[in-house]
Amino acid sequence: MKCLIVEDDPQLCDILRALMEEMGHDAVCVHSIAAAMRKLACAKYELVVMEYQMPDGTTERLSDHVSMFCPNSRVIMITGNPVFIHGEHSVFTPGVDWLLRKPLPTRDLEALVSYAAKDVDHCPTAMMALP
Repeated sequence: MKCLIVEDDPQLCDILRALMEEMGHDAVCVHSIAAAMRKLACAKYELVVMEYQMPDGTTERLSDHVSMFCPNSRVIMITGNPVFIHGEHSVFTPGVDWLLRKPLPTRDLEALVSYAAKDVDHCPTAMMALP
């Protein structure tokens, strides 16, 4: 599975990339929303793991972009901020499949990535053209 990691902390990004690669997935890291948008314009990713708060804003719009232009992609949002504490991320960021809080529980992330990989196998990779 091809994964895009959007994280401004280079060390955490490297850890996430290593975890994805250990699990047998291809992973690319970017450190800004703008860089993520450029990557998404050039390639298709089945999974996008994004930090909520980035130097160039929050990733709410990015999650909307992914759900609109990459409808078969899964999105995991990570945050250390006290946002969406009551699960309201599903209302405000409907493109986000799962929200994880920092400190990041590695087991939870591994489980979600494994689930997303299985789910990708069942999703069509091309959208049908409407008449």
